[in-house]
Amino acid sequence: MPARLRSLPTGTVAATLAVALLVLSTVLSEAPPSAQRALFLLILPPAQPPAEPKIQEKFLSTFRFFLSRAKLGWSVGNFDPESPSLLRAIAEGKLSPEVKTRPSAFAETIAQAEGAGAVVWISVLDGQDGEPLTVLVHLVWPKEDKFVADLKTFPPKPEEMDEIKKVGLSEKFQKDPSLLLALRVVGWLKEALLKREEPVGPPPDLGEVDRLAAEGKWDDAIRRLSEMVAANPAEPSLYQRLGALYEAQNKWEEASLEYRRAVQLKGDLWEAWKGSARVEAKRKRYDRVLEAVRRLTEGGMAGEAEKALGAEAAFQLATEAFRRGRDREASALFKQAEEWDRQLVLEAKEPQIIKEAVQRLASRKRYDEVVGGVKKLYEEKSADPQLLELGVEGACRIKQYEIAYRFLSAILEQQKDFTPASPRVTFFFQALDQEAVRFFELMRKGLGEFNDQKILKQDLMNLLVQLEEGSAKLLKNAYGLKVPTAYDRSHRRRILSLELFQQAVHLLKTWLTEPDELTYRRAMILLEFSRLELEAAQPSSLRPLQRS
Repeated sequence: MPARLRSLPTGTVAATLAVALLVLSTVLSEAPPSAQRALFLLILPPAQPPAEPKIQEKFLSTFRFFLSRAKLGWSVGNFDPESPSLLRAIAEGKLSPEVKTRPSAFAETIAQAEGAGAVVWISVLDGQDGEPLTVLVHLVWPKEDKFVADLKTFPPKPEEMDEIKKVGLSEKFQKDPSLLLALRVVGWLKEALLKREEPVGPPPDLGEVDRLAAEGKWDDAIRRLSEMVAANPAEPSLYQRLGALYEAQNKWEEASLEYRRAVQLKGDLWEAWKGSARVEAKRKRYDRVLEAVRRLTEGGMAGEAEKALGAEAAFQLATEAFRRGRDREASALFKQAEEWDRQLVLEAKEPQIIKEAVQRLASRKRYDEVVGGVKKLYEEKSADPQLLELGVEGACRIKQYEIAYRFLSAILEQQKDFTPASPRVTFFFQALDQEAVRFFELMRKGLGEFNDQKILKQDLMNLLVQLEEGSAKLLKNAYGLKVPTAYDRSHRRRILSLELFQQAVHLLKTWLTEPDELTYRRAMILLEFSRLELEAAQPSSLRPLQRS
């Protein structure tokens, strides 16, 4: 973290303010117009929403007013995602559309598009009675630096009051906290921007490091990059690259150290946060994984891989908290895990990530999301039998029996003679039985409408063909399901029920072609026996069966 944000000794802060005031005083009173340099200062939205939006707006308004009176030749503008310059740059491919939601990540390109000489964001950290007391200024471009103006710890000085008077305001406004803070911010910005043209050394050349890594010379690459770090100890991206080298060698502890050093220097170095989440997961340091993914989420930079790591970390921490009797903490962590898992079920593309999210949600009995995740993988042909088995249970629990049967059929297409886990046998029976119930109800409805002359003979024949095909597949699935011995007898009755149903359908098709009262009666008797056998097989799982 830049030195200006640490708890500085009073003397250091006083010296900083003295330099800032000296620079501002020179600009306000002595610098001739020809020496003033015009600059467009672009203000981005703060990284985090301000705690007091009204105080934030008051300070920014005062800040703009102060600059207009300070005669610096600066102009100020707020970031506008619909700015014509930005829209043109996006259309020309110079800017990503993400600039609208993550402007800080594209500060330099935004500055070029808007003609800005500097880009900052400003956030009021503390206020009282509608007035700001502490302000954070983050200079994003042309270089990165930060400054905190604080009236609570460092009250106004006589020299500052003299400078305020030079702005030409009435005494009523001279003690306005916003003006005093604006004075300090402008002084610091002037000092920081005066240094922007100071000669700097060439940026580290990472080409050699990349070449050594590509050749598998990991130790040489790390040695060279470590030399660059020693020469540029304040450059966070070098630590991030060093962490990546260690990570590539599965040196998790070394990678962890480098990633954490990187984010300490630059809190929004997202690649370092992503690396930290990965290596801390390898180390099973779930608290650090959670910290990293939360930061990425707050910054809008968490992808499906990071959310998956965060969900697993939160779930593991919640499980441990629950085991230790910390129920409130466990509840909050489970809620966080479920939030990410729901997003993964909806948004993720990687099948394994969705599968793991579904399994966590199933352990929390979130069956709607479980069925949604399994259905998504089923439709993408990425669901394995174990996941589909979980889907059968979830769909039966929320009474979506047709989806449960679809999952069951998919299992038996992938794996012949499938034996479900004992706790889930009854859900498989429910899926089979409710599909059979659906056929019975279709049969009852079709015969009733035919007898009432609401449908034609051909319509009933089409229905019987559909039922014949469907019941044949249902019977095949019932034969393919291998059950524990304790369920064998009831399952044989289920199979018998389906065989009787098929015989009844065949007789009804014959009766339609060659009408005969005896054939019809035989079909009705078979349907009745079929219904009785199905109820006897597992009556508790069925919707009430109506007699045909």
